Amino acid sequence: MLGRVDEAFVRHVVDSAKMDLWFSGFSNTSMLERHVRERVPQVAQWLTEVVPKKFSRLIAAEQNVNCRKFGLKGKIDAVVETAAGRQQGLTCLEIKTGKPWHTHLGQVTLYHLLMMDLNLRGPPGGGAAAPACAEINEVTPSPTELDNLMCVRNTLALHLARKSLPATIGTKRECERWISVLHCVLDLILYLVEIHA
Repeated sequence: MLGRVDEAFVRHVVDSAKMDLWFSGFSNTSMLERHVRERVPQVAQWLTEVVPKKFSRLIAAEQNVNCRKFGLKGKIDAVVETAAGRQQGLTCLEIKTGKPWHTHLGQVTLYHLLMMDLNLRGPPGGGAAAPACAEINEVTPSPTELDNLMCVRNTLALHLARKSLPATIGTKRECERWISVLHCVLDLILYLVEIHA
């Protein structure tokens, strides 16, 4: 199956998604069919080559976790039991989508904190991020990254308790690189309107 695409399977996927495609604005199924044809060999390769080496079993998918210790909650893509290596035991798996790589590293760091409530054998060794290619990248958050994440969480909690927004950065260089610059600008405008009203 690695070298070829099962035509019956592709047809089944395309036929079962026609209604969703129509509601999404696609008039024909050629885009989905092309996407499925590209992805099936990659998924098959990942399932046969990577998964058996790294994971012994899937514990949970889309696991909701409320971590009272740190005041965090989130949804872990997958909780898996690792087969061997440094991280033997329970670990988290972040499934990479089209987002920038650094956002997935941030997710794994957050997952690491959430896993501390789930993993009864002690703190997890880290996590794994699965990009679109057929490989798994092990990510072990450093103590500095965990401290920084907790500082950001504490700052946000302080501002929520005070019912105020944190001060804006206001430098063009920093704002241009911010992934949510539109949301930030809209919040600032609403805040300024509220102050001057």
